[in-house]
Amino acid sequence: MIELSVLLIAFNNEKHIEETLESLISQQCSFNYEIVVGDDCSTDKTFEIIKQYAKNYPKLFNVEQNPSQLGILKNFKTTLDRCNGDLIFNFDGDDVVQSKEALEKLATVLRLNPDLGFVDSGFDCYITDENALIKFWNKKIILAANSAAEKIGAKGILLSSTPLFENSSAAFIAKNLTEAAQWILERKA
Repeated sequence: MIELSVLLIAFNNEKHIEETLESLISQQCSFNYEIVVGDDCSTDKTFEIIKQYAKNYPKLFNVEQNPSQLGILKNFKTTLDRCNGDLIFNFDGDDVVQSKEALEKLATVLRLNPDLGFVDSGFDCYITDENALIKFWNKKIILAANSAAEKIGAKGILLSSTPLFENSSAAFIAKNLTEAAQWILERKA
């Protein structure tokens, strides 16, 4: 049984995808997880690199390339629909997990706090053009979100960023994410 699905959307991430995949396959988990990849018709070598990883780790990867370019939100939803885990960890083709225990920690938080819809974490932002690294880039956002949530009595609810939001990775309870993604897609149609 798959407990957690890493939902990985990719488009022209050739420069970063190997580091991304290495950070995901090196996770130390007490449960089974899968890496579900949706490539949105990359024109560089992204998909070839992903296919090689899938070949080397066939039980870990579920990989598909869209027959035509869908755009970020539809690619996200199409990939989400292929996920089998009760938990979903949203990830992009240029993200890197810094801790080998990240998936374990995110899953534990969601298991121990079933009232949470999702868990977000801090992240470092690398600006390629400037060769600059900004540590814990979203710290102010997380602190502001926690403060706002506490003021309205919604402690434990945290704003996040994913293709549904913006620019980050987060872990979700699968049914909550599926419902939210469908709701947003219906409104964008």
